[in-house]
Amino acid sequence: MKIFLIILCFLSALSVVWVHHEHRLTFIALQKTEQQRDKFERDWKQLLLEQSTWLQPQRIEQLAREKLQMQIPETDKIIFIK
Repeated sequence: MKIFLIILCFLSALSVVWVHHEHRLTFIALQKTEQQRDKFERDWKQLLLEQSTWLQPQRIEQLAREKLQMQIPETDKIIFIK
């Protein structure tokens, strides 16, 4: 009976160590996931900022003038279609 209780106590202690180890591994995985989430949020904010910069009318007009050599037509060359 005494050996049975010692074995039971040993198994209980072993399970406590195992649960603690599993908890540590899970906590490390959680931290990595939170860091990845934070990086994704930073990247998303940066992309939104870049998108707003690229879509500004002044920038589009500047690119049209410089890269495509486009220009605003003179008033007499504008035709309105109804």
